[in-house]
Amino acid sequence: MKMRWPAVILAVFHLWCLSAGVYSSPDGRQVSCRTLPGESCEVPAWKENAEYLVLHFFAEEAGMLELNLNSGGGAFHERFPYSPGEQFKILPLRNFRRTGTPSWEKLKAVGMTPAEGKKILMIGSFFAVDQRIPFPGLLLVSRVNEITPVGTAYPLYGIVSSDVYPKQLLREKDALQRHLNTLTGIALPQKENAEHSFNMILLGKEAALKQNALSGKELEKQGFNGFTIAVKCSNLVIAGESIQGTAYGVYRFLETQGMKFFAPGVHSAVGKTNLLNVVRAADRPFFNGKRAPGRWCVYGDESGFALADPRNAGIDAVFPGDRTQWIDHTSAFLVPKKYYYDEHPEFYCLRADGTRMPKDTQDVRVMLCQSNPDGIRAAAERALRWIRKNPQHLLYVIQQGDDSERCVCEGCEAKRKLGWNETDLFLNWVNGIAERVGREFPRKYLLSYAYISTQPAPEHLKPAANVHLLYAPWPNRLSAPNGFRDFDAPENIVAGSQLADWLEVSDPEQLGIYDYPAGNSLTHRGMALRLKWLARRNMRGSIWYCGTNRIFASMFTYVQARLCWNPLLDTRALESEFIEGYYGNAAETVKKIVASVYDRLDSDPLNNGRVPSEAFFTESFVKTLIADFAAARKLSPERVRRELLHDEYGILENGLHACSKNPASAAGAAIWKRYLEIATANPHTDWRKICDSLWTLAKIRCEVEKNGKMPSLIAEMIRNPQQAIREHRQTVFVEKRPNGVRISPYAFEGGMAPVFYHWKCPGRLAVAVRGTMTEQYRMKAVFPLELLAPSELVFEGQSCDKLFVPPVPIRITINGKTVFEGGNGCRKHGWTLRRIRIPEGVLRPGDNTLVFENLAKSDSRVSHWFMIAGAEIRRVEE
Repeated sequence: MKMRWPAVILAVFHLWCLSAGVYSSPDGRQVSCRTLPGESCEVPAWKENAEYLVLHFFAEEAGMLELNLNSGGGAFHERFPYSPGEQFKILPLRNFRRTGTPSWEKLKAVGMTPAEGKKILMIGSFFAVDQRIPFPGLLLVSRVNEITPVGTAYPLYGIVSSDVYPKQLLREKDALQRHLNTLTGIALPQKENAEHSFNMILLGKEAALKQNALSGKELEKQGFNGFTIAVKCSNLVIAGESIQGTAYGVYRFLETQGMKFFAPGVHSAVGKTNLLNVVRAADRPFFNGKRAPGRWCVYGDESGFALADPRNAGIDAVFPGDRTQWIDHTSAFLVPKKYYYDEHPEFYCLRADGTRMPKDTQDVRVMLCQSNPDGIRAAAERALRWIRKNPQHLLYVIQQGDDSERCVCEGCEAKRKLGWNETDLFLNWVNGIAERVGREFPRKYLLSYAYISTQPAPEHLKPAANVHLLYAPWPNRLSAPNGFRDFDAPENIVAGSQLADWLEVSDPEQLGIYDYPAGNSLTHRGMALRLKWLARRNMRGSIWYCGTNRIFASMFTYVQARLCWNPLLDTRALESEFIEGYYGNAAETVKKIVASVYDRLDSDPLNNGRVPSEAFFTESFVKTLIADFAAARKLSPERVRRELLHDEYGILENGLHACSKNPASAAGAAIWKRYLEIATANPHTDWRKICDSLWTLAKIRCEVEKNGKMPSLIAEMIRNPQQAIREHRQTVFVEKRPNGVRISPYAFEGGMAPVFYHWKCPGRLAVAVRGTMTEQYRMKAVFPLELLAPSELVFEGQSCDKLFVPPVPIRITINGKTVFEGGNGCRKHGWTLRRIRIPEGVLRPGDNTLVFENLAKSDSRVSHWFMIAGAEIRRVEE
């Protein structure tokens, strides 16, 4: 919208003054005005049914204005404060004091007196029937109401922003300018430096500080992620201590103007208006560190800003690693093997077998000695260089590699003998770095994890004050296997107990969680419950999600980000407002789908894991789900139709896992049919992955065509899934051999799912059993025998790869009779061939049952396992 100022002003306003005085506005227009005090004013023309008198003026300084309007039988009086800058004052006629019997229609003279020594430039005045101001530009308005006796409207002429934005976030530098243009139709110019002191939008820390609109202490009070929105000296100020905080302030301001975002580019409908409401607010998120990922427009934690990435630290001419390390395992970055290994091998983990961690260990697996003072000092020096080079961040990860090895050097063992647990040792290392960092950077935080061996709370040490400690309720460790519930759920008692222990030794503001809602998990509400669980205990540290949920991903991001800001919000209300704002005409149908999935998960005690039970996927549920998704796609905006197809695909994939034991059931067949229909319609489908899924989840062999096209079996399964599954499903995994039978890993039930295992050993298809505190401590296979003869059990086995874990004891039974019990006798990092003679009378004609049991008392799925690459029953020649 172009502003033709002089013509508009003269046409609209009944001017009090047309003398030689001139007001030069920030947009360059020249407007006649009268300087007060010193010049007389003419009376504005009365307007029928007027309720307000509006004054338009400019002031260099703040002050109080005395206004006296003389009438035939008396006078009207008003006194009110004003700010520096150009402004409109909206004065309700009912609020004027009266002397005598004055009449608004018979005004004769006007007297206006600024505070002593102050001057104002009077531009114009008029009577109005309401608070609308006929002005062609953008106005920031504070309206008259029961609390505000005098209204104010400030013209806004531009945006001043001099904060520096990294390359990946440059799109946010002009976000306010773009969104205000959408909201108002007015494109405010944006500059890095303010040419005028008044009537601007001061955006960001630098602009606010340069104009003395906010102090550094005011910004620091709200923290790295917080913001302040204020009106100072006719300027609108939106600023945070960081550009991330400023961005949240921008979107909070836009929300108050009726422009609420549900995803990037998706916001509530807005009507063009040049009026912006005054907002005064200061806010910050409940969790004060890293939070749920997402764009700033939904209060998500933009990746790569609050959290520093060591891979982009820029402190080495050539990055000194193999790039396998992630953003969250930094040991190899802090003590690079390239710099230290040859001269200081003692900085690295001494393994239980007496060997030092090899130099060729992948960076992501590097484990450091946690007691060597020189090694800790080296890590701290690198951490300081990292922060000095990248001071714009809040959090820097200080964490060992993604491995369970532990150092058994003299220093570490001496501390264990003092009663230190693995967490104490870990904190000895972390705190040693934190102490040095804190001296130079007291407002930066180091991020570390209570992960695997460090999940239990420490016995002797506490995290340093500048350490954020994230508890990792890793589902594979079974500290919190129930992703649909919080940590009070009976299944999650280990995590709940360990978190309670951490609260005993730590400031709750330092504690948070590192959780796992990724992929096609349906744990969306479960994560919400966990955030509220933390909030009830005032645990305000960081929230880190290892990946994000791919089913209703935009809703997941919106709800989780909002709850991380304010966990008191209602989860279902957030779901509802998102669906209504995001899916358009399909909103009610999508609500039905969400309810049919998540409400049933909430109420069904059988669905207490990461994948719903088979009973969840009834035939009627599956058919209704498919029909509802089809209806939703027809009604929805084009931009979300592909998302809805992806959501349907993900839920169906959950169904394939749930029905994997009975894929030919009515529900299972319906799921496979629709799943394959979606895959067929996608020109980018990787048929190798589909064939892998058919084998893994239905035990159907399907070969990919040489030209990469859809295998013919897929069409057969779509036409008649039940018949095709029954015909092609492999159910026998015992192979008859001349001297006995071969039992495939696929024949075993109860242990972990068969995998191709090749960690530091020749690859084998294998199956494993975990400790007795897991559900996978026992596995069995049924095999037939026709003839009885002296026989032996033959298998290749392997012990848990962790060197600090001794070989676990096992029990092997056949038909309920023990044929072996004791140490498993198998090596680590390789396969050991075992032969066990089967006593006479154990085997029988027909079906026999072979059982392997792990006798170790452990809840871990990371350690204390025992694995076999199948088994054989062989006849023994006498």
